[in-house]
Amino acid sequence: MKLFDDISLTEYNCFLCGELLIDCSTVEHVFPKWLLKRFDLWNERLTLLNTTKIPYKNLVIPCCAKCNNNSLSQLEKRIELAFLDGYETMKRLDKLDVFRWMMKIMYGLLYRELTLLRERANSSSGYIITPDELKKWRMLRVFLQSIRLPFIFHNDIPASVFIFKLHELHSDNNYFYNDTPATLCSMVRMGEVGIIVCAEDNGMLSDVFFDLYSALETIALHPIQFYEFFAQVTYLRYLMNRTPKYLFTGHHLADHPVEVVAMPMKGLSEKPIFDEWDPNYYAKIFEMILNKGGYNIDSGVRCQDMACSTLVDENNKIVLMDKYQNIVGKKAWKK
Repeated sequence: MKLFDDISLTEYNCFLCGELLIDCSTVEHVFPKWLLKRFDLWNERLTLLNTTKIPYKNLVIPCCAKCNNNSLSQLEKRIELAFLDGYETMKRLDKLDVFRWMMKIMYGLLYRELTLLRERANSSSGYIITPDELKKWRMLRVFLQSIRLPFIFHNDIPASVFIFKLHELHSDNNYFYNDTPATLCSMVRMGEVGIIVCAEDNGMLSDVFFDLYSALETIALHPIQFYEFFAQVTYLRYLMNRTPKYLFTGHHLADHPVEVVAMPMKGLSEKPIFDEWDPNYYAKIFEMILNKGGYNIDSGVRCQDMACSTLVDENNKIVLMDKYQNIVGKKAWKK
């Protein structure tokens, strides 16, 4: 079944439902206004796919009044209230809401790049992303329709969601966002709350990292440790050699929910689901994420044969850090 293939991808159509906008004054902030206000991000700049930078306040996308004022507003309010109440409330939040919120941001950034020139001084350079290129994230767009329409996800949501308690640092260093659209993984650090979501893995990464994540849930991480966990899940998602497939029943124009069933990831192949882990390549990914977050490999990162870690020591014990990145203890965990 081809769902929502009739949605137009232009600056004149709602990014979510595709409605043609007669009055283009209605826009949706990719990053919600409450987040921009809380961390004073209005004039801060975010790096785009082509390495150019844009102020957060300019990250707006076309959105119809119905989607903006109803479905999206309700989702944002649930996230905001949970965040304001602290980590424990965020932890109890519906994973589907967290998945939709994080993926709305990542997809929203891609949609914004439909209207941004590759070279701002050259009007003939073309845009950062074309509508045909954006169609690579078609399934993500389908899942985002669950923000505004009734969906039933059988066998859990089609993603892995991780929520961490973090040490808060000084006031001007408590926020960081990063994503890798190619792997459908994104992360955000908001004060004491850290969120990582990887889409279209059907919970495979949650299964792989279950023991480590369970051990880390009981402690507060330093941001550099949070970035390491993001590097690990991002790289493993990159190594996943299966293309997720889904069965849909129902129809968005009918008077009943769209039901989604994820097909078994292994399929008929005997090949392992993940390709072999290359520690050298992983170390480069980890270093890139650290650099974006304001750190580097020399920032107290233990490296041995390019196997770098701030999370575990040479005896595979979890490293406990305070907010100043001092090691204050070790913790055994089941692997």
